[in-house]
Amino acid sequence: YDPISYRREVSYCAQQPALFHGTVADDLQFPFTIRHQKMSREEAERALESVDLAKTMLDDPVKNLSGGERQRVALLRHL
Repeated sequence: YDPISYRREVSYCAQQPALFHGTVADDLQFPFTIRHQKMSREEAERALESVDLAKTMLDDPVKNLSGGERQRVALLRHL
């Protein structure tokens, strides 16, 4: 494998995730922001539901999430 190409395809997600401040939507928006893209709210809602989280959680503060919820949000951000 070409190391540079491989690193572009791999992301590390820690057991104890670090989320940003703000809401779940703010946290999920980060990868889009650094790539100068827009996040679709509908796509974010579908992503939350795909990991068994309510789509209404988009507006919840990340500081209020349980450990398992934090892990799933972090996993979605990586994906």
